[in-house]
Parts: sequence; C-alpha cells; structure tokens
Amino acid sequence: MKRRKFLATTGTTFSISLVGCLSAPTSEGNLRSPENFTGTEVATATFDESETPICASGGTIDSTIEGDSELGTITNHEFFQDDTGRYGVRGRYEGGYLQWIDATFFSGTGVLTETRHNIYGFSGEPYEFMIVTSEGDSSEIDNYQLTLPDGANSGPGPSTKEGLELLEKGWGVLGTSGNNEVYGFAATIQNTEAESVRQIYMRVKSHIDDNTLVHTDQGFVRELEPMETYTFYSPYLRCDPGDVSEVDFQYFRLQDA
Repeated sequence: MKRRKFLATTGTTFSISLVGCLSAPTSEGNLRSPENFTGTEVATATFDESETPICASGGTIDSTIEGDSELGTITNHEFFQDDTGRYGVRGRYEGGYLQWIDATFFSGTGVLTETRHNIYGFSGEPYEFMIVTSEGDSSEIDNYQLTLPDGANSGPGPSTKEGLELLEKGWGVLGTSGNNEVYGFAATIQNTEAESVRQIYMRVKSHIDDNTLVHTDQGFVRELEPMETYTFYSPYLRCDPGDVSEVDFQYFRLQDA
C-alpha cells in the first residue's frame, strides 16, 4: 500500500469531506505532511501494541448493562477478539452526559478483567466507543457487563471559542504501529490571548458514505499559555478507513454554568 501523506486544511470550518479511498494516490486537496504531524512523532506518542486497529468481526455473547441513567442508553454493543489475544467490546451510547464506561469480562462467575473507558464530556450526541484489553485468556470469556455512571444528567456548561484559533486539521495516515499504517484525524489549535486559557474541549466524529456515525473521540486540555499550540490526535481504530467520507471537528472552552 502506498502511504498517503496527511491531508491538511486551514481555516475555521468544522468538517472535512473526503472522496474515494484514502490509501489511493490523489491530486485533490492540499496533500502535505506538516512538520508537527510527522509519522514518527505521532506513532510514538499515540500508539502501542494494544491500540493498533482491530479488524476482527464482532459477535454476540451473554451480556448485561448496569447503572444506566434515565437519560442515557447503550443502543448496541458487541464482543470482538483477534488472533493476537486482544479482545474487547464496542458499541454506541446515546443519551445524556457521560463520564465513563466500565467493561467487566467474566469467565463463569469469576471476573477475568475490568477496564474503564474515560470520556471527557458528552452533550447528548451519539458516541461510538471501543474498549480494548489483552488481560487473561480471551477464550475463557463467556459474558461481559457494561456499567455506566448513575444519575449523569447534565452536559458541559456554556462554551466559547474566544481566544482559540484552529491552525490546521486533516485526515490521513497519522503514523505506523508495527507493520500497520494507522489512519485518523489531527488538528492543531492555538491560544491567541495575552493570558492563559483553560478548560479546552475537543470532539471529532467520523461518518461513512451513508452518513452513519462510525467513530467518536474526544480530548481535553486543562490550560494553554499565550500563543501556545496543542495538537489533538485521534486514531481511527476501525477497519476500512477509506469508507470515511466526512469528519466533523468541534472545539471550545468549557465554562461554569
């Protein structure tokens, strides 16, 4: 496969429309690899063996959902595993504000492992999650439980983009992990104020051609100093990245209600 350089754009629009297979050579768009998006830096900073893309098909085993608040629900979920010993659960949450999802995997009545998927903030939009682990022997798993926080019923407070500028953003090959090219989204924002800005929230949503949401990721920065920049990396841990046709990116400062 030929490596496609990072697709970078500038300006303040919040979506990127992509045409065709991302891995195919193309003359469309501004194809370049900005210095701060270099493959080596991104791969080193973002990926390890447990987080490379998982292309295994999902399946159904016994499962339960606990602690669901009245405003939220997990509308679908499935178990998956690959031939390297990694396994997990992926699905979709739709509802109110959510801080985390716990996944507990059982062998009979005994707990094999438990892992938490943290979510920085949630505003009631669909959220696609993937929880991955490699603890224990996945062949012994016969059921799992997803646990949501009780009473989660409010989202982030009022927000503003004041003091923040989007310098560049794009979708493409972020880097490599082992022999795998890892696709995803990256964006660099800058504090343009003369003083530090705090509580910066970022969210990216990826859609395939029929407008189906296939991936959601979020980030949070506690503080940026004057003129300081921050690059948000969001690896696309799914198969067939060439099917992604639109990426929506939002960023803002959280404020107290």
